[in-house]
Amino acid sequence: MEPKDGAPRTLDFVFYKKPYGESRDYRGLIMMEVKYLRGENTTQELEGLQDDFTKLRNVAPGDLRHATSFLTCGAPDKWQVIVAQREAYDKLSRARTKRFPDVVDMLATAVSAKTPRLIYRSVIETKLKSGFHWHVIAIGEERWPLPIMQGS
Repeated sequence: MEPKDGAPRTLDFVFYKKPYGESRDYRGLIMMEVKYLRGENTTQELEGLQDDFTKLRNVAPGDLRHATSFLTCGAPDKWQVIVAQREAYDKLSRARTKRFPDVVDMLATAVSAKTPRLIYRSVIETKLKSGFHWHVIAIGEERWPLPIMQGS
């Protein structure tokens, strides 16, 4: 499944640290996609999130342009970062959809009182009304919905 928007053959961010000298303790690789949600077209935005999960799941360090640098960094951590104003986030986390119910459940879990491990949330307040406050949520790969099978 190819993503419809954005750059399907690129990742938004790749952070890496190669091992230094004899020490193998200080290495790491993070692959990240960032999605800004507006709450205007619920189905399209949920599909975009699902596309990002698919893209990240399917990419390996050897697939990246500078693969030789990344291959020594270890297994990658993969993260989806979601940015939305409160009203847009509320709309998406309560959406009724037959195509993406697992994505909606994940969004609802991310704003629950007690977020599970590998889901991090920050609400950035403004001096304006609370509807303009920003929700920034980072969700690790282990918390993503299961892939949608083709033909489902």
